[in-house]
Amino acid sequence: MTLLLPLGLIGLLGVVALIIIYIIKPNYQQRIISSTYVWKLSLKYRKRSIPVSKLRNLIIILCQILILSICAFILARPSQILKEQADFDEIIAVLDASASMRAVNGDSETRYERAVKLLRDRAKAVFGKRGFVSVIIADSDPEYLVERCSYEDEYEFELLMDEMLTGERACTYGIADMEAAMVKCEDVLSDNPSAQIVLFTDTDYVNPPKRVEVVPVYEKGSEWNVAILNAYAETDENYYNFIVEIASYGMAYEATLNLNVEHVNAGEDVDTSVPDLNPNHYEAYVYCPDGVPQTVIFRHPESAIDYGENADITVIEQGDDFLISSYQTAHVWIDEFEDSISEADNSFNIYGGQKPVIKVQYASNNANPFTRGALLNLRSHFSKAGKWDINVKEVKAGEEPATSDYDFYVFENIMPERLPTDGVVFLIDPSSTPYNLGARIDEVPYYFGTLDNLELKDLLEGSDFDHPIMNGINLYFGDDRPALGISVFRKISGYDTGVYKELITCPSGDPALIVQNEGSSKIIIMAFSVHFSNIALNEAYPKLFINVFNYFFPSTVGKYFYEVGDTVAVNSRGESLDVALSSDSAESIPTITEFPYNITFTEPGTYTFSQTTYFGDDISENVFVHMPAYESDIWKIEDGLTVPYIETDMSDYFKDLLLYFAIGLVSLLFIERLLHLTEGV
Repeated sequence: MTLLLPLGLIGLLGVVALIIIYIIKPNYQQRIISSTYVWKLSLKYRKRSIPVSKLRNLIIILCQILILSICAFILARPSQILKEQADFDEIIAVLDASASMRAVNGDSETRYERAVKLLRDRAKAVFGKRGFVSVIIADSDPEYLVERCSYEDEYEFELLMDEMLTGERACTYGIADMEAAMVKCEDVLSDNPSAQIVLFTDTDYVNPPKRVEVVPVYEKGSEWNVAILNAYAETDENYYNFIVEIASYGMAYEATLNLNVEHVNAGEDVDTSVPDLNPNHYEAYVYCPDGVPQTVIFRHPESAIDYGENADITVIEQGDDFLISSYQTAHVWIDEFEDSISEADNSFNIYGGQKPVIKVQYASNNANPFTRGALLNLRSHFSKAGKWDINVKEVKAGEEPATSDYDFYVFENIMPERLPTDGVVFLIDPSSTPYNLGARIDEVPYYFGTLDNLELKDLLEGSDFDHPIMNGINLYFGDDRPALGISVFRKISGYDTGVYKELITCPSGDPALIVQNEGSSKIIIMAFSVHFSNIALNEAYPKLFINVFNYFFPSTVGKYFYEVGDTVAVNSRGESLDVALSSDSAESIPTITEFPYNITFTEPGTYTFSQTTYFGDDISENVFVHMPAYESDIWKIEDGLTVPYIETDMSDYFKDLLLYFAIGLVSLLFIERLLHLTEGV
C-alpha cells in the first residue's frame, strides 16, 4: 500500500488530542453518606460490574483512536500500486517537413538535413539511457515514422534516418500541419505522460508550451530567400494586365523581374503547342524590403483600372506592344544570386490566356429566340468563368446544316438524315427520325386537349431524374408559380432503356427528355417544343444548356493554378488521361482511367494533362503548381503552438483503497455507539 497524499497523516494529531482529553478529564468527587441496607445491596452489584465497565471504556477509547486514525489515512488517499510510473527517458521527436525546411545555408546544407542530424544525436543519447524514441513527420498529413522505438532497435532506427533524406521520406514542398502533429503526440503520451516532446523546426514560437522543447534549425546570417508569391493575369478593356507578387525574406533585395509572354494574339493558323522562340519580353526592377511583399503590375496603355497609391504596389506602364488579348503562356522569373530556395519559388507560369474553343452549330427551320438566348447565355457564362471560348454559328434559313467539324450540334424541329458522329447532338422537338438515332420518333405530334383548346399538363420526374443534367432544375415551384408543363409533344419509342436515360416524362408516361452517353454517341432528345411549354419562361431552359455542357464537356481541372498539397478532382472527355510533370525528379503518374479522379499535387511545376476525346481530338492542358507562399517566408514567427492534451488516469497505476477504509470507519462508529448505549445497563 502507498499513500498518494502523505500530508493527510497530519490528521493523526487528533489521536494525540484525544489522549490528552482523557488525561485532563476530571474524576468524580467522593462524598461520605450514611449506610443503609439498600446501599450495601447496590454496592454489591456495583462491585460485581466494575470489571465489565472498565473493559467497555477501554474498548470505546480504542475505537475512538482507530476512528481518528482511519480518518487521517482517508485524507492521505491510501492506494495499492498496480504498476510503476515510467522512470526511463522517452522523447517524441516532431520533425518539421515543410517546404521552408529546404532552405540551404552557406555550406549547401538544408535545414531539414540539419534537423535529421540533431534528431539522430538526441535519439542516440536516449538510447544510451535505455529509453524510447518516437518520430512524427510533420507534413500536410503527419504520421509516425517510428512509435516507441527502444534501444534494442537502434540499428533499424539508424537505417530509417539514412532514408529520411531521399525518396518519399524527403522534405516536402508543402505546409506542415503542426496542430495535427501535436495531436498525434497524444498516442504516446497516453502510455507515458512524462514523455518529452521535442520539435525540430525553423519556425519561431513566441509562446511555446512548457512541455514542448522547440529546437531551431535555422542559421542566422547565411539564409535568405527571394520569391514570387503569386502571379496572374486579369482582363482590362479586353486586354491583359499581369500582376506579380514578390517578396524577400532575410534581407532587403532589389530584384530583376522578367516576364515572357508566348504566342501573343496568335491566330488559328499558329500551332501554340510548339514553344514560342521569340516571346514578348518585359522587365522590371523592384526593391523588396525585408519581409514586406511587393506587388508589380505590368499594365497595358489602354488600361482603365486605377490601382491607387500604395507604397507596396509598383505599376509598370507598357507601350503599344503590350496590347495582349490572348496568349499561350506567360512565364515570370527572378534574376537572383543563389538565395536559399531558388528552384521552387523563383519562377511562375501563368496559363489560361487561350481558352479551349468549343464550336457550336444551331440549326432550325424557324429560329427560336429562347434557344438562341440560351446559347448566348451559355457563351457568356463560360467566358466569364474562363472555362471555354464558345463559338456559336446559326444556320440560316435555306442552308444545309453541317454534320461534321463541330463539337456541339443543336437541331430544333429540322432533323438531319444522319446524326453527326464527331460531337454532342441536342435534338429539340424532333420532326423525324435520323439514321443511327437508336430510337423512333412519331412525326405527328400528340396533343393534350384539342388543337383549338390545348391543355398544359405538368411534366413528371423520370426514372433518372437525379442525373447531373437535371442539377438545379425544379419541375415544381409551389403555389405561387406554375409547374413546368407541356401541351404538345412527339412520342419517342423503340429505344434501349439501358442506353437512354429518362430524365423527364410526360403525364402520359412517354419520355419528354432522354439522354445517351455511350462512347462517341452523346445525344439529348427533348420531345417537345418550347412554343408549347412554359419551360422557356423561367431559368430552367438556359440552366439545362449549362448542365448539358458541364456534363458532356467536363473541365479537366477547375483552374490553371494550384498550390502544393491541393487535392483536386480531374475529369476527361475521353477514356483515359495522362499526367506529366515538368520536374525531372518527379515520379511518373500512371494513366488515369476512372473519373472523376482525385489527384494531390506534391511538387511544384507544370502539370500537363493529355487526353484523346471520344471524337478523336487530342487535347493538352497545362496547370501550374506553386510552392505555398506561406513557406517562402523562411523566417516565420508564430504566436503559439497546440499543447497535446493528456489526462493522466491514476487508476492505471493505483487501486483506490478508500472503500475498504470507509467500511472500517463505519463499522467502528457503529461499535463505538453500541458500547455507549450499554453504559447504563
